[in-house]
Amino acid sequence: MTPLRRPQPPRGAHRTRWACHRLVTSACFERLVLGLYYDEGLTLAEIGGVIGLTESRVSQLHTRSVLSLRSRMRSAGLD
Repeated sequence: MTPLRRPQPPRGAHRTRWACHRLVTSACFERLVLGLYYDEGLTLAEIGGVIGLTESRVSQLHTRSVLSLRSRMRSAGLD
């Protein structure tokens, strides 16, 4: 599979729009990482190969996603 390409940051006025896009994209990557890890059984290194990120970055996304879910579950009284 060909890794996804990450966009390069633009200069000037388009930078804010690009930053917003990156936040949304990051959330999509987090959901994708969780799905590939838990549903498909891929390793972090394999996920990195699929989406074009390093294993370390995939691990960061995974950890952030799990902590966020854990926090939301506690807030909802589901811990």
